[in-house]
Amino acid sequence: LYSVAQWADIQRRLDQIEGLEKSVISLGQTDAGISLTWAGDEAALRAAVAEQGLMLGSAARQVDAENSGETPFLYELRLIDQPAGAL
Repeated sequence: LYSVAQWADIQRRLDQIEGLEKSVISLGQTDAGISLTWAGDEAALRAAVAEQGLMLGSAARQVDAENSGETPFLYELRLIDQPAGAL
């Protein structure tokens, strides 16, 4: 993250995605952890975030989910017009 304004912009963009639920897990000086819940498939999520000027990177690793029956993954989320590692 480059600034509080950039973080607010990303949150605003995520809020525009219908059917996406988010909760902030952690917030540091250079990055944030956000839990996203999406009923659709990964391709539809990628398309939805792209419409908001955001991009999901490749799944970095699978995250253990306790008793949820879900298979969460860890992704890098960034503004399309920002360089890699900006978030």
